[in-house]
Amino acid sequence: MYSLSKLVIFSLVLITFSATFFAPVDAATYYVDSTNGDDTNSGFAAENAWKTISKINDMGFQPGDLILFKRGETWRNHLIIQSNGNETSPITFSDYGSGDKPLILGSTERSRVNNWRKEDDNRWVTVDPGDGYELLQNPSFNENLAYWDFIVNGNANADSYHDTMVYDSSPAGLRIECIQNADSSPDSRISLKTTGFHISENEWYILSFRAKASASFTLYTPNLLKTDTGRPYYSERSRNNLPITTDWETYNSYYYVDETASDGEVNIYLGNMPDESTFYLDTFSFQKCNKIPLASDVGSLIFNNEESVGVKENSEMDLNKQGEFWYDPSNGRVKIYSSINPGEYYENIECTLGVSTIDSPVHAGPIISIHGNYVTVDNLDLRYGGADGVWVQDVGGTILKNCDITYCGGTYQETDDTVRMGNGVTFWENTWNSTVEGCRIGEIYDAALSNQGDKTNTQSNLSYQNNIIWNSEYSFELWDRPHDSLMKDVRFINNTCIGAGFGWGHEQRPDLNGYHINMKSSQARADGIYIKDNVLYQAANSSFFFLDEYWVNGQRRDAWVNLENFEMDNNYYYQSSGFMVVYPNDKHKYTMAEFQEYQDTTGLDSHSVTGNKTHIQNVAISRGNTSFVNELLIQADKEASKYFTVPSAPQNLYAMGETGYILLTWSQPRRDGGSSIIGYRIYRGKSPDNLNHLTDTGNLITYNDTDVEDGQIYYYQISALNDIGEGSLSDQGHSSSIAQPKTTVEENDEEDSGIPGFPLNSLFLAFIFIVYLRKNIKQL
Repeated sequence: MYSLSKLVIFSLVLITFSATFFAPVDAATYYVDSTNGDDTNSGFAAENAWKTISKINDMGFQPGDLILFKRGETWRNHLIIQSNGNETSPITFSDYGSGDKPLILGSTERSRVNNWRKEDDNRWVTVDPGDGYELLQNPSFNENLAYWDFIVNGNANADSYHDTMVYDSSPAGLRIECIQNADSSPDSRISLKTTGFHISENEWYILSFRAKASASFTLYTPNLLKTDTGRPYYSERSRNNLPITTDWETYNSYYYVDETASDGEVNIYLGNMPDESTFYLDTFSFQKCNKIPLASDVGSLIFNNEESVGVKENSEMDLNKQGEFWYDPSNGRVKIYSSINPGEYYENIECTLGVSTIDSPVHAGPIISIHGNYVTVDNLDLRYGGADGVWVQDVGGTILKNCDITYCGGTYQETDDTVRMGNGVTFWENTWNSTVEGCRIGEIYDAALSNQGDKTNTQSNLSYQNNIIWNSEYSFELWDRPHDSLMKDVRFINNTCIGAGFGWGHEQRPDLNGYHINMKSSQARADGIYIKDNVLYQAANSSFFFLDEYWVNGQRRDAWVNLENFEMDNNYYYQSSGFMVVYPNDKHKYTMAEFQEYQDTTGLDSHSVTGNKTHIQNVAISRGNTSFVNELLIQADKEASKYFTVPSAPQNLYAMGETGYILLTWSQPRRDGGSSIIGYRIYRGKSPDNLNHLTDTGNLITYNDTDVEDGQIYYYQISALNDIGEGSLSDQGHSSSIAQPKTTVEENDEEDSGIPGFPLNSLFLAFIFIVYLRKNIKQL
């Protein structure tokens, strides 16, 4: 039997061993300073700090490690976290020093006059960011094809020529004639390459060339490789393939190099080149970039330190107002409409960088991507991400706290898409035991906070609490699919949400939503959704939107079928006008005055408060950040007056002349003014500058104007009506009715039927037709 002293000594030894054994192995603290740091430093002390986020992305970290960014400093890069902490010792990314929070920008600036060149009247394009030092030998084929290798394998049949007849820059270019590509054969290949140049780690490079073809085709994005190995020398590159046309065009591709080497190779694979076609190339250039390139889709332009935001268009042909812009994926350029050089018109221009440009999903555009378990991000300021602020995928134990996340989103979802996206924080698919707490999140294109999924997954124990959210299209959005996925124990608690849909992205959307709580058509099972103790103050559409259906191939399907333990309660609602709740779909809408009916009908929000504006404002202010929240409330009330008003103009008015009448058709306004459209007012005149009230209709989008003179041109405009009043006028439409053809009756050709205007022969033919119909109907 052990004595008491021996037991005490044994216990102490065991405790010491356990503490040593289970403590983080080699846990360390690393410092990062963008001004005075150096990536060759150890990083173990503030005076030996690292400099760049690229250094962090290249490192592996241990449980318990701290990576601290210096306050008052700024970085431009995407932070990619792939190391794992553990439940007791997370890997933490935070701050040190004094001053403003460390600022990480997901953008590149184009604020100087020499960043832009004029393309035509009031249209400007960004200047390519090459540093002027050419790395390729014989880039323009002036004398011959030296330093370029043309490779044809397998069943392919093609050849290359030094062409002094067809070129972009004198005196010559390169011509490739393809007799047979045979790309479908595994051993067949046509490619062009040049080698023997130096590249440096953590630098961007631009490959530029001019090209045209006898037949249009899509060229695969050129590769930057280690010579004769096929191994990439980049961690990021332009993902957009290049649309080769029959005219000379410039094409750019970008590469972020992850290794210093002297055996670089540019390799151009011609697998899509058509048979019996000719491809012309000239004026190649490969240079280091002198600033971060527009290598990815630009989600938005932020002007003058958030004073305003550019309007993104889907085509350069749509650029006709100051600040409208288009991103050219073939060249990595932005084109903008501006009355003078944008570098003069604006003091500052930030181009937010999104997706569509790189191969690895962990580089898909968020300012921070988290792909490791048990990671904490604390006290960082994240701005100007073209996609998400923070993206968390297939991991658990994530804690985001005390962070600022603003002006994110607007990038296209796919390279050939026109649907834009971008959340503040996204938990994607298999995420668990994660929290967003005490953050300030605003001016987000889509949702400030969201958990989502698109393949079979489980999302469990996710908490969003004590956050301040403003001017995002949705404050909180949740959905998941397919049917065998599961959402379990998701909590949205004690958040202050102000001005849903009042942000920069709302008017640029094809779908004008604006909901604080957006429970869109989810297919997955859900057990435990808790939305409680939140302030939901002013929204462009409604505070709470619940959609219980979705559509597949034109067929309606039920959503949220397996929803259990759904609780909404103790929330504070205020909506100055319009509908406050849409539940369970657009057919069931409740204003603030109808809140009791909503409670009685649904059983939700039984203890929630609405209607008392001052009380709800005081609740929001009492939660902290008093002056900041008070300013948001004032701004929201001002902005609400724009949304709860008369409707905007009806769209797409079309007048079509018919025999004896004119048919009018139109589309609904983009904005209903915060209440339902109750009808339309039609104006008509015989001249475009003198229209008078013709009639009012119900809530229809067609009208037959029968009170017309044949051949007379009539001009029309239409306005929409809601409970507040009449909205603005549509664009004009005009047409004339078609004159009724006159029938000339020759003598003895027709006999009088006895019916005015109806000749006997016509009556006889009508009789025969009726007999025919009756006979055939009986046979059926």
